[in-house]
Amino acid sequence: MEVKDSFGAWVTRQRKALDLTREQLARRIGCSVPGLRKIENDERRPSRQMAELLADCLQIPLDQRPTFLRVARGQLHAGRLPATGYVPGVGDRDRPPVCPGRPLH
Repeated sequence: MEVKDSFGAWVTRQRKALDLTREQLARRIGCSVPGLRKIENDERRPSRQMAELLADCLQIPLDQRPTFLRVARGQLHAGRLPATGYVPGVGDRDRPPVCPGRPLH
């Protein structure tokens, strides 16, 4: 696995795959843009609450949430995360809605 495979790099790729700017994602998870930048640059780990909001906004399937949260908190390697680039579509009943209760803009 390459060095670029980190939680922060994964978050960045998934954010871009979902066509979200850093500003949009930061607003949806209740974080400052500099705070999100630090998470994406692996300078800081998200709190458990913020990791849960990231899971919602980055559309992590419900069955993969526990792994995502453990990776986000530094308990597992980022190689355990699902592939990035998911685009919502038909038949995704096990995926939660995008950022429930959060503004989309």
